[in-house]
Amino acid sequence: MKFFSRIITHFLKALMLLLLLLIIIYIFLSVLLSNSLISTTFFQLLMIIFSITILLIFSFSYGWYLCRPLFQLIVFIEELGKDESEIKEMKKFVATPVKLYEDLFFNIDKLSKRLNENNRKQVLLEQAKNEWISGVSHDLKTPLSYIKAYAKLLNSPQYNWNDEERYKYLNIIEEKSDYMEELIKDLHFQFRFDNGDIVVNKCKVDIVCLVENIVLDAANNPNSSDQILSFNTNISSYIISVDEKLISRSINNLLTNAIKHNPPETSIAISIRLSPLNLIVEIKDNGKGINDRVLQDVEQNKRNYNGFGLVIAKKLIELQDGEILIQSELGKGTIIKIKFKGVKS
Repeated sequence: MKFFSRIITHFLKALMLLLLLLIIIYIFLSVLLSNSLISTTFFQLLMIIFSITILLIFSFSYGWYLCRPLFQLIVFIEELGKDESEIKEMKKFVATPVKLYEDLFFNIDKLSKRLNENNRKQVLLEQAKNEWISGVSHDLKTPLSYIKAYAKLLNSPQYNWNDEERYKYLNIIEEKSDYMEELIKDLHFQFRFDNGDIVVNKCKVDIVCLVENIVLDAANNPNSSDQILSFNTNISSYIISVDEKLISRSINNLLTNAIKHNPPETSIAISIRLSPLNLIVEIKDNGKGINDRVLQDVEQNKRNYNGFGLVIAKKLIELQDGEILIQSELGKGTIIKIKFKGVKS
C-alpha cells in the first residue's frame, strides 16, 4: 500500500509540472497572438504540436524513469544465489535505484545476502554430512570385520574348537555387536536431534536413587567384572525435575564408556554431592584418558564418529538444563561432572 501511494504521489507531482509547462507555453503563445505576431490558426496549430510533443516526451521520460530500475531489478533477481563476488561485480553496472523503489531494492539485496549465507551453510552441511557418513562407515566396518572373521572361524570345519575357545570368540562377537547396537542407537538419537524430534518430558525424580540404580546395574553386568566400581554421596535423597529416560540414558552412556574403554582393574568412582549452587554427579576414573581431538569434537558438538556417545550424552544433559564438564589426561584418567544449577528439592 505504501508503494502504490508513493507512485500516485510521484505521478501527480510529475503531472503538475507538465501542466505548468503547458500553461507557460500557452501564455507565451497568447502574448504572441495578442501582439499580432501569429495568427489564430497558427496559434492553435502550435498549441497542438507543442502539447503532443510535450506529452510524448513526458510519457517516454516518465516511462523510462519508472521502468529502468525494474529492468535492473530483473537482472539482479536472475543473479540471486550466485557467489557474493559475482553479485558485487554485477552491482557496478546497476544504477542507484530511484527513491520510488529503494525499499524494493533494499529487500532484494537483503534476500540475496540471505541466500548466499544459506548456500554457504548448505555447502558446510554437505561437507560435514559426507565426513560424518565416511566416519560412521569406518566405525561400523571395524566391529563388523571382527564379527565376520570370528564367525567364519567358528564355522570352519577345519578346526575343532574347545568350549573355552568358543566362549572367547563368542564373547568378542557379542561385545562388537553391542558396540554396533549402541552406535546405531546414537545415530537414531542424532537424527532425532537434527529433526527436532526430541521431546523432554520432565517429572520429579530422586536423582540419588536413579544414579545408584544405574551403578548397581553396571556393577552386576558381566562386562564390568574386571573394573572396580564405587558409589558415594553426601545426601541420601534429592528430587529434581528431569526427563528420567533421557537423563538415565546419558549417565548410563558415560558410565558404560568408562567401563568399556578402560583397561582391567580401572577404578571408576561415581559420586553425587550437593553444593550451595549446584547438584553435581561425577564419574571419575584412573584409566587411559580421552584424546584431545575427541574432547574438542565433544566441546564443539561436532558430528564426528570419534566420541560420538559423549556428544549425545552432552546434548541430552543440556536438554535437561544441565551442564557437562570433561577433564581428561592421557594415561591418568578422566573426570566427568554433570551440573544442575539452581535445582530445588
